[in-house]
Amino acid sequence: MQEVIQDYASRVGITLEAKYAGENISSAMSLVASTGGISLVPLYAQNMLAPNVVARALEGGTPTVDLALGYNRSNQSPLLRRLLSRADELVANVQNQSIIRYVEAE
Repeated sequence: MQEVIQDYASRVGITLEAKYAGENISSAMSLVASTGGISLVPLYAQNMLAPNVVARALEGGTPTVDLALGYNRSNQSPLLRRLLSRADELVANVQNQSIIRYVEAE
């Protein structure tokens, strides 16, 4: 994740020097609230912000993190089939650049 953030910073022409590091979104938001600093967090983190913390969208092609889903092909679970079906829907929405609408519609 650190590499993704640094790559984004380099691409948009800024230098980031961390004084503190949050191990998860909650600790990062706590640090932002208590130190007056900044943090890059996923879009959904805006639902977890303290009242004195403001979220702003990034410009310049927002950073992304690739995810993979691993499973055993011999698993015939209906729950796994449903998960894979929903994953396919998510991939289609991302490819259509409509992920934000997809998340909000859920």
